[in-house]
Amino acid sequence: MRMHPLTYDEQKAAEAAFRGRPFDAAWSEGAQAIYQGIMAHTNGRDIVEASNQVDSESDELSVLVGANS
Repeated sequence: MRMHPLTYDEQKAAEAAFRGRPFDAAWSEGAQAIYQGIMAHTNGRDIVEASNQVDSESDELSVLVGANS
C-alpha cells in the first residue's frame, strides 16, 4: 500500500465517516474507499462525538473526585 498525504476530498470523506455523516457520490474513488473503510470499522457510529462524550465524562468525574479529596 502506497502512503501519501490525503487529498482534500479524502480528508472530507474521512471526517464524514468519523462523524457518521452521509456518503457523497461526488468524491473521488480514493475518497470513497477511505469513507467505506472507516464506515466498515465504525459501523456508521459518530465516533468523534462518542470520543468527546467520554472526554467530557472523564473531566466531570475528575472534578467530582477532586471535590471529595
